[in-house]
Parts: sequence; structure tokens; C-alpha cells
Amino acid sequence: MMGVDGSALTRLTEGPSHDARPSWSHDGQWIYFRSNRSGTEQIWRMPAQGGNAVQVTQGGGWEAHESPDGKLLYYIKDRRKPGLWSVPVAGGEERAGIVPNAWMAWWAVARDGVYFVDFTNKPPAIKQMRFGDGSVHTLRIVEKVFWDLSPWFTVTQDGRWVAWAQYDQLGSDIMLIDNFR
Repeated sequence: MMGVDGSALTRLTEGPSHDARPSWSHDGQWIYFRSNRSGTEQIWRMPAQGGNAVQVTQGGGWEAHESPDGKLLYYIKDRRKPGLWSVPVAGGEERAGIVPNAWMAWWAVARDGVYFVDFTNKPPAIKQMRFGDGSVHTLRIVEKVFWDLSPWFTVTQDGRWVAWAQYDQLGSDIMLIDNFR
């Protein structure tokens, strides 16, 4: 972690575990991250200024983002399987099926809901699951191919803008080199 001016560079985790995919809590007091320190990939959280980490999920965790009100943690259990889960930040039972078609790095949380790319649509669609009533709405069908080698998808907190990575042009050239040495 560091300040935006490059100051106060601080290492937050240590040890032989693989810690990855950090995300901030809504109030900036906690950092959630994936770790295999318990023997399986789970979501953990630790104070943003450093300190002891606490395991949040029990049944797997790959990527997580806290709800805007700080009450729930939304997460993907496994990068190979779709499905967004939730668990109360204060502790409690994990809940499946929040957004069944959400995939790793192709979803984001905003104030009004969860935004995601639904790859079960052909072509894929960008959708929103609203927090108020759980309804799902299609925002846009995407005709271009998503950049799946480095998936990325994000939404502004006010839900006004969505950004994603896609291929605008696919192609390659084959060339012959004579007398190559």
C-alpha cells in the first residue's frame, strides 16, 4: 500500500501464502483479499493500516467487493465457475445465487446494484442486478469480443459509467523471411 503521491510504501502481508486481488471496504478501514493461507483459496480481511488478517469465507473465495453500505461482502468463489455469493461482513451464513452468471473480474459493485457481463447471452450482455428488488436489467448487448486473456470490467460508484476491455480488431500477419540466420 502507498499514498497516491508515492509516499508511505507499506507491505501488508508476509509469509508463504499467495495473497492477491485486494479491494477496499466502503469506509476505507479494511482491505479484503484472496489468500491460500488456510490451505484453500478464501477471502480474508485485514485493517488497512496493517495487522492481523481474519478469514471471511469458508467455502472458497477468489475475488470480493464490499457493498456500498458495508453490510455485505459480494464474492466469486472460484475463477472457473460462475456465480456471485454474499456473506454478512459481521459474520454469518454464505448465500449463493446472488448473480448466477457473474464470472471472475467481469462484475462490479456500485451504489445501486451489481453490474456484470452475462456470457450466457449470445452475444454477451452487460446487465445490472438492482439492490432494492433484486431485478436484473440488460443495459447493453456487446457485439465485439471481450478481452478474455486479461478480463476487466468496472463501474463508477454512482452507476453512470461502465468500462470494459474488448477487442476492436482481431487479426495477424504471416511473414516469410528469406535467408534467416
